[in-house]
Amino acid sequence: MRLKFVLAEKENRGSDEIPSIATTATIKEVAEKLCELEIGAMLVHDPGSSPLKYVGVISERDILRLCSSGHGFLDTPAADVMTRQMVVAKTSDDVDYVTTIMRKKHIRHVPVVTETDDPIIVGFLSIRDILSAEVDEQTVQIHHLSDFLGGTYGSDVY
Repeated sequence: MRLKFVLAEKENRGSDEIPSIATTATIKEVAEKLCELEIGAMLVHDPGSSPLKYVGVISERDILRLCSSGHGFLDTPAADVMTRQMVVAKTSDDVDYVTTIMRKKHIRHVPVVTETDDPIIVGFLSIRDILSAEVDEQTVQIHHLSDFLGGTYGSDVY
C-alpha cells in the first residue's frame, strides 16, 4: 500500500487539514492547540508566509523535554523547541518502508511531500493514521478471501 492511499483514507474521514502553528507561538499556545485538535504533533511554519513555509515539527515529546529541563517554558517560542531536520515521506512511498523508518528514527508523525523538483507538503500522517489504513485494507482482504473460500466470491450477496 502507498502513502497516497493512506492520505486519501484520512481525507475520507474528514481530517485532511495539515495542522500547523507559527514559529513565534509560545509553548503554551502549542500545547493548547495540540489539545484542542487532539493530536500529538504538528508542523511549524514561518509566520506570514504565503503559501505556508514549513520549517519544522513540534511534538508532545519536544514539550516534555523542555518541561523536564527545569526552565520556565510557557513563553518559550516554538522555534526554540521544534525539530528542524524533518524526516519526510513521498506520496508514492510504500507504507511498510515508511513505518520501518519511523520505527528506526523513533518518530510517530511524518510530513508527506509531492514528488516534484520543488516538493510541497501535502499531508501530515501519524502512525495511528497509517495503522488505521492498514487495518482497513486487511479487513477488506480478509472479507474477499473469506468469500472466495466460502464459495460466495463474485456474488452480490455480502
